[in-house]
Amino acid sequence: MAQATIDRYFRCSQPPRTASRFTFLDLPFTLRRRIYLHAGILSKSPIYLNHVPSSGSPCALEYDSAYPEQWPTEGAISARSSSLAHFLDGYLSWPQIHLNRFCQCFDEHDLGQCICNNNFPYQLLYVSKVIAEEVSTMFYSENEFSVYRTGLEGLSNLSHLPPKALTRMKSLSVSLNCYTEGFGWGNDFDPEGPGFCHAMCLASKRQRLFSNAKKHNEKSALKQWQQLCKLLGSWLQPHCLKLFLTCDVADVEIAEEFVRPLLQLPTLQECSVRLGSHYNYTEIDPSEPLTELARQTVNKMIRHSARRNFRYNDLPNEIQLRILEHTELATPFDLVWAFNTDVAVLIKSPYYESRTFHSCSSVWSSASCCQKCSPKTQACACWSGQAAFSSTCTCWRFPLSLFLVSREIRKDAEFIFYSKNHFLLQPRYWNNSEHLEIYNFLKHIPANGRRYVRRITWALSNLEKRDGYLEPDHLTYSQWQEAVSILLHDVLPWHLSLTIDPQFDLQAILYSHGSDYITLPENTGVDEAEHVWTVCKRLVKSLAENNRLENLFIHFLWPFEEHKDGIPKDRGAILEKIVLKEEYDSSARGKYDRTQFDRY
Repeated sequence: MAQATIDRYFRCSQPPRTASRFTFLDLPFTLRRRIYLHAGILSKSPIYLNHVPSSGSPCALEYDSAYPEQWPTEGAISARSSSLAHFLDGYLSWPQIHLNRFCQCFDEHDLGQCICNNNFPYQLLYVSKVIAEEVSTMFYSENEFSVYRTGLEGLSNLSHLPPKALTRMKSLSVSLNCYTEGFGWGNDFDPEGPGFCHAMCLASKRQRLFSNAKKHNEKSALKQWQQLCKLLGSWLQPHCLKLFLTCDVADVEIAEEFVRPLLQLPTLQECSVRLGSHYNYTEIDPSEPLTELARQTVNKMIRHSARRNFRYNDLPNEIQLRILEHTELATPFDLVWAFNTDVAVLIKSPYYESRTFHSCSSVWSSASCCQKCSPKTQACACWSGQAAFSSTCTCWRFPLSLFLVSREIRKDAEFIFYSKNHFLLQPRYWNNSEHLEIYNFLKHIPANGRRYVRRITWALSNLEKRDGYLEPDHLTYSQWQEAVSILLHDVLPWHLSLTIDPQFDLQAILYSHGSDYITLPENTGVDEAEHVWTVCKRLVKSLAENNRLENLFIHFLWPFEEHKDGIPKDRGAILEKIVLKEEYDSSARGKYDRTQFDRY
């Protein structure tokens, strides 16, 4: 017989409370995730696993990794570092390590002056097991993590994490060695500033390049790296991790030893490998083997499972062309054509994007990072400026391989390449050529490809009287006549938009006098302007004889007339109407729509 409860002998004035039928865990996970996000579980910057030396003992030699309990301590621990300890060190943080963790503030300010306000909601870890599991999963899978071999504890910080953390991790940056020759120490980092694309490109650790001599530094780094790859290989899930590796070396032999441990890892989602910087070399040849090794390594790490061969040739030609449009044959940025320039020689192609190698310079060191090759706090891994390869890099490179597959695909590739891109022809003084720029370009294009060209911008050389450029008795003018003949007969002019830029404005006048900061008389440059105007009229006269162009845009900012709303009057419209009649309105047809790395 069951024993009766005491409640049956007492009369309650209030009805008994019933258990709540709805709890936080009854919410859909999408809503709970939004709540976790608002609580601040995601970091705006990468999470560094390394600690920062104490402000009172900045020397790293005082920190023996075998005895962390003897390390100097930091008096002021930031709220960010304190909250991170609960996620990275377990429920009870290590009492013997009382230091801040590295953060982006230490790239921008002095040590000990962390101003991060991204404090992680570690209290959620102690609410319940279910919530702790969800929060921990989001923390490791949706944040970016970074570890430095040269930081305190080196790469061993990863081995201190629980196995579940490594399994859930989706983005990891590992820096074994970063060397940038000629750059000093720096604390200020502006990702939008000139000259530097990533934090490590500016605040280099000033380490020497790893070499095949295998001194203590190389042996220690290689041992740590092998141990880390073995650990990661045991716990990582295939096709989940984005790995960004920086290891600047001096020769291919030592590079092969450092990339070999990567083969222990499962297939990665994305991968970036940097083995050196082009700034370290005076010639391109020494870095080519490193770049090729990085490319082969990345392709092995992101290898896809074997699939049945796809019969591309069985598709209708319309679908084949649409597929080719999504390859590197077409780019939304201007394609510079500058034959025999420094950049063209180094990349072995006369075509390159103006966003990567700005049109104001033709030297290799002006290569700009795409900001997609690796996290901004890591070293740049773009092929255009480093001995590196990244599966996430968006820097454009001429897709030569597509032109070598077969005769049929080459024909389709020529159609897409020449019809979908906007070609920017740079002045001839870039390559010390005596030939006219547009003449050089049209002669360089295969005869079958000329009829596909749709958009050309021609930047004229400096139109100075003493050069004889485009004068009736000069070689360049006869080449212009031949170029017009090619445009009218080989190119389809009724599909062509031709832009002519004399590159003449007030800034050009100031530059010709040696400075942008000098004061000149009001009538300065009138003779030069009249000469440029005469040359431009001579050009459009040749075009007017066969006015079959779809669009003609001529940019001639006359700097001596009244400005309307601060904008100089564009006399190019007068020249355009000579060719395409009075009713032609270039502004309505997109003359000023181009706003990329150019003048318009």
